[in-house]
Amino acid sequence: MRATRLALSVLIVVAGALAASRARSTEAPFPLGATCTRAAVADAFPASMQLVHVDGFGCAAGWAYAWATVGRGVAEISVTEVLRLTPGAGWAIVSRAQTCFPDVLPPLVYRRGCFSN
Repeated sequence: MRATRLALSVLIVVAGALAASRARSTEAPFPLGATCTRAAVADAFPASMQLVHVDGFGCAAGWAYAWATVGRGVAEISVTEVLRLTPGAGWAIVSRAQTCFPDVLPPLVYRRGCFSN
């Protein structure tokens, strides 16, 4: 009985990880007149991160999350970033340690930007 529960738990975790890794980009209505596009979010990544591609993203109320692949070869890794919009300057990556709180971020960005890697 325990082995069955353990196997089922592992299966659920693996299925969730696979579903998250195959997530498609989402574009949410963005009332601030800013561009919530893959390209606009990608522009926030500094050259030092060697952005390969943005795998998924979403925006809400001046905040965004981005699931991205950075680095090349053995240094390639998937990352999750939280971004903030600065009017006139565009998107900028911010510290998740300082912003990942439910009273700071919109629910969409909090759920998808704060609970992975």
